[in-house]
Amino acid sequence: MEAGLVEPAGTRQVRGGTEQYYRLTGSGPRAGDATADPRGFLVLRTLRLTPGHAERLAAVLRDLASQPEDADGQPHSMLLGLYQPDSAPSPGT
Repeated sequence: MEAGLVEPAGTRQVRGGTEQYYRLTGSGPRAGDATADPRGFLVLRTLRLTPGHAERLAAVLRDLASQPEDADGQPHSMLLGLYQPDSAPSPGT
């Protein structure tokens, strides 16, 4: 939310807590277009990976996320996720 890419879109009470929903604001860079705004980008994509490729990608993302901060660098926020959904979409969907 601090980056201005998402805004609250509501909540829902569920057993054991509250789900919080967010929506894209439209004021940030377009999804998937890294050149639209040099300050950041957002990509959501389904990839078909072999177990070995998934392990290598997860290792690279973990390494990137664990890098120490550079005192001279500009602050950036990062949201990383790699997961295997319960049921993968069929090709073309």
